[in-house]
Amino acid sequence: MKLIDYPGHPIAISIIAIAAILLLLAYRSKNIKDANLWRMPLWFLQMAAIVVLLLIIWNPSRPEYEKKTAKNTVQVFFDTSESMSVSEDQKQNRLDRAIETFENNFAINDPESPNYQIFGFDRQAYRCDSLKSLSRWGATSTLGPVSRHLNRIASQSNSRDDQTRVVGAIIFTDGQVNDKSINNYVSQNDNKIDVVIVGLGKEQQRPDIAIKSIKAPNTVQIDTGYNVSVDIQCSKLIPQNIRLELRKDNKLIGFKDISASGLENDSKVLFPVAADTLGGHVLEVSVKAIENEINLANNVSRTMVNVVETSKLNVLLYSEVASIDFGKIRSALVRDKRIQLDVGLNAIKVATTNRKMKELDGHISLPEDIAGFSKYDIIILGPCDYRKLTEAQTKGLYRFVVERGGGLVILGDRNGYTVENCPSEDIQVLLPVEFDSLRNNGYAQLADAKLTLEGIESKIMPRKINDSFIYTDDNFPAKIKPIITNIRKKPAATTIVTANNSPVVCLQRIGRGQVCFLNTYGFYRWYREDLDGGLLREFFSGLTSYMGQVSNSQAGVELFAKRKADEPARIVFEALVYDRAFESVSDATVLLTLGDIAVTMQPSSPGHYSCILDNIKDQALIAKVEAQKDGVFLGEKILTTTLTMPKTEMDNVDPDRQFLQRLARKIGGEYLDIENIDAKLAKQFDPVTEIEAISSMESVWPGWTLFASLCGILTLYWFIRRAKGLM
Repeated sequence: MKLIDYPGHPIAISIIAIAAILLLLAYRSKNIKDANLWRMPLWFLQMAAIVVLLLIIWNPSRPEYEKKTAKNTVQVFFDTSESMSVSEDQKQNRLDRAIETFENNFAINDPESPNYQIFGFDRQAYRCDSLKSLSRWGATSTLGPVSRHLNRIASQSNSRDDQTRVVGAIIFTDGQVNDKSINNYVSQNDNKIDVVIVGLGKEQQRPDIAIKSIKAPNTVQIDTGYNVSVDIQCSKLIPQNIRLELRKDNKLIGFKDISASGLENDSKVLFPVAADTLGGHVLEVSVKAIENEINLANNVSRTMVNVVETSKLNVLLYSEVASIDFGKIRSALVRDKRIQLDVGLNAIKVATTNRKMKELDGHISLPEDIAGFSKYDIIILGPCDYRKLTEAQTKGLYRFVVERGGGLVILGDRNGYTVENCPSEDIQVLLPVEFDSLRNNGYAQLADAKLTLEGIESKIMPRKINDSFIYTDDNFPAKIKPIITNIRKKPAATTIVTANNSPVVCLQRIGRGQVCFLNTYGFYRWYREDLDGGLLREFFSGLTSYMGQVSNSQAGVELFAKRKADEPARIVFEALVYDRAFESVSDATVLLTLGDIAVTMQPSSPGHYSCILDNIKDQALIAKVEAQKDGVFLGEKILTTTLTMPKTEMDNVDPDRQFLQRLARKIGGEYLDIENIDAKLAKQFDPVTEIEAISSMESVWPGWTLFASLCGILTLYWFIRRAKGLM
């Protein structure tokens, strides 16, 4: 029974409460008190009469039901992610095949068939009006929302007046989803919904060529050469040649024909490239698609190279010992047109000479602090009395390497002017080598030197000098005599050259800069006047170029870039800005330029600035940041980097039947290959459901039940009052 005109609980309770209170007040009168024990039954009878009267006013009615049938609903989900764009036969992609199979085997417009609701899914499931409105192609797909949606529907109880009922679900997918942990999916508590997972795609039988990576130096100098390294992988290839093409700024500059046989594993291909034009250049490696290739999305890869002018390196050559080695090193460095050389030789000291004359004569003192060191890119220290260095000088050298990013070259010495005797922990930390307690001064014989693998890759040593002086990768063209034989490199250091199993040239990166220790003497033997300095010039030219990678203009700024993990198209840029004393600079104006985009970076902490650029999908980037404060230029930094987008489904387009079969068992459904789909599948879903629906509402008044109850209550109330003399 339903109360058609029921006003709602708040109003009904208010009416009854007011009536009860008024009756209680009325039954406090003197006449009614004479009723003694009959007072409460009388109050109850009168209250009951009021309640019955209210029920009559609220029109109690009874619903009349009739049985009829309603169409059931089957929900159909189509995977619309990028992997569904693959076509096994080069005529029809997976999604189109799924749509065609559904249309051919399910009578969509048949009145005796269930209703079909169309859904698509990639990152989320979404409802579609028709098959034509499916959204193609999502970057990735997930079945989690589909599973939760079906479980929610299955857990809902269908009431008798429901007009429709979901009885089944069909999921078309190739199984390439980003959530393949079965434990993340929800199983149905009972099998109220029949779920069928239809697997698409064939195991990869067609060939595929994938460019896994392309590598090139970030920055190169004009009129030099560099190598572009390409990692390529081929799978299921027929015996044929493939063509690999290299383009620079969309212009073809090289190609190589490679035999496909034997390329099941990764293979590396090198392209030599000339740095002949200044500026940023996009390098694109592509492989021509072969016949019947399954995946063309991985046939192209890009990186970027920044070609810069040959900038001069500011080099300080300092020693407190005059020697023929020092003179030849000076002569070799002077010949290098890329080096701006300052020479400090404090071997001869005359008390009467003024400061200006000392500088003219080469009597330049070692800088006193970080500000003095910072104007140089490379500092070469010959034999010095390291015990006399001030704390400011040792701290300055340490910060010059670690913070400024400078290069420090320390020459070994046979006498007491050696870095081994330096008591400063800062200097000892910088050294790439450790000394044994028992020093062995090297009066050893001249020995053949050996280039290590790291030495060959560093390209510090030249292969040819002026077309006349050639040597192999294994040997120097000159003999070497180690100074200290009981010496060993630190774990993080790199040995470039050895002789008699002792490190001769040893490098260590620490902080932003690098430190090199030369455990040899007799450099004058490497010098050739007739060969423009010969091996000595080539060696120090290669060494200074290798170590002087942070120029003065870029020393005051650092720039970093990374993609946001949850939004890979957004790139976060962060910059650190320092003054000439390498203290963090606040309130600076920091401008970031990326292509045609220019944006001011905002401060996030002292000396730390950041910004976010949206919708940056290019892998190869060249960003430039410039900083100034109060009209004073603090520095600039050019960042050349390759930020690859996260892996997508197109990295592996093979169907995952095993996962789909396990998923079907988990959610209480069944798995079928699309080849096994026919019209019989549509018949397993019940087309209609018999339900009871309300046909009409019949009032209960024809039975006079409430009216008779009201009359009985009022009559009983009247007799009791009459019997007690209350009337």
